[in-house]
Amino acid sequence: MMLKTLIFSLSLIVLPQALLGQEFCDHNAPLSFKKTRDLMLRALAAHEGTCHEKEESLRKLKKVDLSQQGIQDPSPLRVLEQVEDLNLSNNKIENPHIVFNLAHLSSLNLSHNPIKKLRVRSLSNIKTLLLDFLGGAKRIGGMRNLSSLKDLSFRGNKLSSLKVFNEIPQSLESLDVTHNPLTDAESVINLANKVNLNFFLNDHICKSRKVKDNYGIQQGCVQLKKIKSQKSIKVGNAQ
Repeated sequence: MMLKTLIFSLSLIVLPQALLGQEFCDHNAPLSFKKTRDLMLRALAAHEGTCHEKEESLRKLKKVDLSQQGIQDPSPLRVLEQVEDLNLSNNKIENPHIVFNLAHLSSLNLSHNPIKKLRVRSLSNIKTLLLDFLGGAKRIGGMRNLSSLKDLSFRGNKLSSLKVFNEIPQSLESLDVTHNPLTDAESVINLANKVNLNFFLNDHICKSRKVKDNYGIQQGCVQLKKIKSQKSIKVGNAQ
């Protein structure tokens, strides 16, 4: 029976950047790397075989939950070559870029990590991307590469404008930017003219005069209908 899901708890892990080239089954690997590896292998205890044979099983995992584990460097996760659903929320990750090389990802949660700069790439299959409360993030680069993206959440960050989303793919259906200090109402209008999707905004921005001048407001911020054309967008307050 092929193991497709791995959900387990880890103690505090500190993995230096130098481990990017570390072999997974290397007996001489640093202790911090071994802790991660051994915990992953113990999750495969029912599967007999050598470390290298179990490593192959890890490469076939489809779903992995490593939330709330104090992880600082996710580089050992490069072994998860087939993972489709990865939850790394509530950790201490500052540089998640190794994760963006996991080409089969369709759902990725990096929320509640101290990430200040973020440039996504090589995620052509990603459909759901959660980037909430990243400790000061002001922008996302590389959005045009996410050709399959449908749901993007960027709540609780430092956005003052939606200009950072000018490159969002046409596939996007939902954008949640609540709990951001948005002040640029013009950027909301400009983005709404480019794509037809569900926005989630705070009341103060979608009730601003610039938005009112361009949209008729129904039910508060629940629905905005563009006055000068038939195109409409939905806007709501996320829970």
